[in-house]
Amino acid sequence: VILAAVIATFVLGLGDQVSDTAPQASFDFDYNSTGNYMNITHTGGASIPASQLNVSYDGNSDGWGSGYDVTAGNSTGVSPVYDNSTVRVIWTNQEGSSSATLRTWEGPQA
Repeated sequence: VILAAVIATFVLGLGDQVSDTAPQASFDFDYNSTGNYMNITHTGGASIPASQLNVSYDGNSDGWGSGYDVTAGNSTGVSPVYDNSTVRVIWTNQEGSSSATLRTWEGPQA
């Protein structure tokens, strides 16, 4: 019965939807208002391919990088970020067909 359910899941295309589920990960934001700079650190949860992470802020979108997995302790920086900025860490699935915001930071004047 279990084998039949697994086969049916993939035959019906439901297996693709499972891979579209956003990873569970935590990120911290460290904003430096003097330098208009933000450091974003992965603090725990799922390991995510860097190529599937972007940081969106003030009309900009920066990639996290590529060729490695982002794990707890990895960080990236973005600039310029201001007191009225909204910064989002966005995950996009491997196919590029779906995405999810994993964490959002809003400046004190946003």
